[in-house]
Amino acid sequence: MRSGPGASWTATRRSHLVAVALVLTAGGCGRDGALDGAGYAERDSAGITIVESAEPAWAPGRGWRISSEPRLSIGTTDGPEEYQLFRVQTALRMRDGRILVANAGTYELRFYDARGRFLATTGRQGEGPGEFRSMSATWRTEADSVVVYDWRLGRFSVFDAGGVFARSFRLAGAAGEFAYPNALFGDGTVLASVDEQDQGEYAQLGVVRGRARYDRYDRDGGLITSLVALPGAELYKGTHPDGSGYTTSADHAVRPFAAAGQSVWFYGSGDALEFQARRMDGTLLRLARLGRNRRAMPVEVRAARDAWLREASPQARDFWGRVPLPDSLPAHGRLVLDRAGNLWVQGYTVLDEEEFWYVFDPRGRWLGDVKPPEKLRITEIGEDYLLGIMADSLGVERVMVFDLQRGDQS
Repeated sequence: MRSGPGASWTATRRSHLVAVALVLTAGGCGRDGALDGAGYAERDSAGITIVESAEPAWAPGRGWRISSEPRLSIGTTDGPEEYQLFRVQTALRMRDGRILVANAGTYELRFYDARGRFLATTGRQGEGPGEFRSMSATWRTEADSVVVYDWRLGRFSVFDAGGVFARSFRLAGAAGEFAYPNALFGDGTVLASVDEQDQGEYAQLGVVRGRARYDRYDRDGGLITSLVALPGAELYKGTHPDGSGYTTSADHAVRPFAAAGQSVWFYGSGDALEFQARRMDGTLLRLARLGRNRRAMPVEVRAARDAWLREASPQARDFWGRVPLPDSLPAHGRLVLDRAGNLWVQGYTVLDEEEFWYVFDPRGRWLGDVKPPEKLRITEIGEDYLLGIMADSLGVERVMVFDLQRGDQS
């Protein structure tokens, strides 16, 4: 599969890791399904709770805010190497307040104290125990272990809270299948998806959308069970002048997101602001919906793409000129579940639009929107902090912690 021109002509804030989340709570508001004066309704349908929001729950001026200045910043242009960051994959906060930085540029896990002082590092480039060829995803488990997924090696490496290597494992997928890890459950088991899109059949051309099968694996990579098949990513199928076929992803094509909480996992199809919450066995429990339609593809994006094509090489122009832009933008970007059980959904933005996040409470009700600091890539949201990565105009990366100021939720 080939990727498109992407941010080279749109400067789009893209979303990559995988995830949509919504925490469940028992009970409900007892409404009959009609939207109330606040634009919110909750109803039961065959044992599935459906939550619909049309208006934010936050009153004007009472939404949550993020501090304008960070409380902590790690990273420097010059100085000791342990403070120079390069290709940071993620940053997470350990239970004792330490900051873990997965510095993919040096294949290291770095630990800093709560004030940003360097403590220790582990990992290096290689294929041996505790070594990496890539750092594609990093999680902190409920037991404070650190799990790193290496896409190039197809391997998970597990470290204890102090950074000591413990063990490694691979997912035991079927022959010819690639299981992509979406998230870890609270017990350390893995939620992974397999793209079931058939890329070898070209009877149907144009935009196609296959299925993604979600599976659960144990802590050693053994398959526990296949959960459910859901809509996968939109792909474009076409033929070259010589008649051979190709499959690619158009820019701004819809893709799904999935993530896991303690014992429930979550899915968003990417084509609507609707999110599913499912048990670990795949049983559907709850749907949360926000009454907003997808945006039509902005004319400015089409103009930017046309300008890119005019400047592209003849080969690139010939290929991408045959791949049309979708008529509409995706409904959302990536999703992050905060430590208090609220769901943050990244609004899909293009060009120079200001980034924002929808926030849903643990019941699935839309609280309102939050705007993060400009150019901050959020990696974790705590009860009173927001952690992320920011690069300046020179490309110097910094890990930053901002205060999260929570106001009233009504």
